[in-house]
Amino acid sequence: MEPQLGDLYDMMQYHGHEMDMFFNANYNVNEKLSFFAEFSYLKSNEVMDHIDIDLSQINNQSFTHVLFDPMALEYLGEYSRLDIEQIIEKYGVRYSLNDNWYVSGTLYHYKYDDNHPYILDGTGEIVGFIGGVGYKF
Repeated sequence: MEPQLGDLYDMMQYHGHEMDMFFNANYNVNEKLSFFAEFSYLKSNEVMDHIDIDLSQINNQSFTHVLFDPMALEYLGEYSRLDIEQIIEKYGVRYSLNDNWYVSGTLYHYKYDDNHPYILDGTGEIVGFIGGVGYKF
């Protein structure tokens, strides 16, 4: 059985700041044609620190099931540090062919910046288009 690192009573602090913004606009040109735009922004910076784990229970035992050295407590908080920025943009159009059928299209842009990658860097960007035909009942 693998040794346990820490328990419910170990003290640590987790704090941070988050900012979210969202904007949505719709414009109906006429009964058949409409446009829309959506924009959202997220910035989050979170960190765990002041970790107080009793290392006397470890005694240099093997921790093969974890990806860090528990004896190096000053780095333990880095596993939970979060510093990200995310932007999502969508622009679309919808055109009614008649009372029931319509066509639509959406251009989207997703951007994610991982400003503090530790094990895996999730930074990336996606641009795409979705088109469709719909029927209203």
